[in-house]
Amino acid sequence: MDERRLIARAKQGDAEAFDQLVRRYWERIYRLAVPLVGVTEADDVAVETFEIAWQKLPQFRGDASLGTWLFRIALRVAHRRQHSPFHRHEEVWSELVPADEGLLAWTDPEELIRQREEAWQVHWALQQLPLPLREAVVLRFFEELSYAEMAQVLGVSETAVRKRVTAALRQLAVLLQPSPSPKRGEQA
Repeated sequence: MDERRLIARAKQGDAEAFDQLVRRYWERIYRLAVPLVGVTEADDVAVETFEIAWQKLPQFRGDASLGTWLFRIALRVAHRRQHSPFHRHEEVWSELVPADEGLLAWTDPEELIRQREEAWQVHWALQQLPLPLREAVVLRFFEELSYAEMAQVLGVSETAVRKRVTAALRQLAVLLQPSPSPKRGEQA
């Protein structure tokens, strides 16, 4: 069934139609939340996003796409959690362990370690960015939204979105710059 029909049915209280919408968008909302609040809280952000969406769906006018509307809700939820005194930073190692242990059988251990280090460094660098810049990076490069879509999600102009992405990339470049290794004979 097409999305417009599902939305119309869900607005009338059809839980099955809403459930189909949740299945269509769950992974994207979850992926959006992970770099913002971490793996542990991403599931909670997704759940809360869809709870709010169910409550507010009758107010959804369709000016933007449903995905854009859900992203806006998810960003607000993540932002609120980020500023909560109970927000906790978690270890990222669980994110870096392959889900399939069979991967270890054919992966060069040194390559796997290098990939994990790089993933950890990127995760760490993202966490150093102010939330508005982190949101811009996640929407642009993880969710691959256009600047126009990002502007709708974030509620700012396209120019502001482009400035945020540029500023974020500059800060990430500095944060991810390799530290100079000591020359032979020098102490670290």
